[in-house]
Amino acid sequence: MKRMVFTVPTLELASTIADAIYALGIEEEAIHVVTRDPELLRDTNLLEATELETTDLEKDMDWGIVAGGSVGLLAGLSVIGTGPLGIVLGGGTVLAGSLIGMGLGGWLGKMLGEGTPSQALDTYHEAIELGEVLMLVDVPLETLPQAFGVIKQHCPETTVEAIHLTHDHQHAA
Repeated sequence: MKRMVFTVPTLELASTIADAIYALGIEEEAIHVVTRDPELLRDTNLLEATELETTDLEKDMDWGIVAGGSVGLLAGLSVIGTGPLGIVLGGGTVLAGSLIGMGLGGWLGKMLGEGTPSQALDTYHEAIELGEVLMLVDVPLETLPQAFGVIKQHCPETTVEAIHLTHDHQHAA
């Protein structure tokens, strides 16, 4: 799965491109847009990009789970080494420490990720402020050439960036 990221000059052109991409069999939930004024999207067939698309939420949450699990594992191992109570509790302490650490780390990562703008989309901030529409289109690898062709057919001057997604579908994260 790849995310195609590009800007188009108008909302009408974005809607036309979206219709053409829907005709390729791409689901409506796979196309999101970022505009200066999200109210303009009310009367269109376009979905506003959510925090999942516009922030580093997923990446930060993943790192939080890894870091929290590691700290929890170390805490569980340290309890095992503290006298007779640690030996009795044994592996349950290590497992519990790891799970609690993963949960707390994931939560902390989510809190940090919500406020961290996506580095991949940072380069488009100025274009959005100037009134352009940023489109995020998630397509399977086998459909990528056709989707690229549709975009270039309707807006030949745009530059399309393809970003590898770490999950197969946006709702799977």
